[in-house]
Amino acid sequence: MKIIMHQGSQQFVMRGRSEIQLSKSENEGGEYKFDNTFLNGPKEFKEFAKRLWKNNIIEVWE
Repeated sequence: MKIIMHQGSQQFVMRGRSEIQLSKSENEGGEYKFDNTFLNGPKEFKEFAKRLWKNNIIEVWE
């Protein structure tokens, strides 16, 4: 999964893997990394991106 945010010509990218629910008690994935622009950017951007990630992270396989 990837989240990209823009401010003017600056691009902030968060990359990682979706979390897959393998069973009721077992998940895999879900980790993410911020690029340097995000790490050095406004903390509000990181907080917003983390909320987006959390709300869209899980894929359920039935």
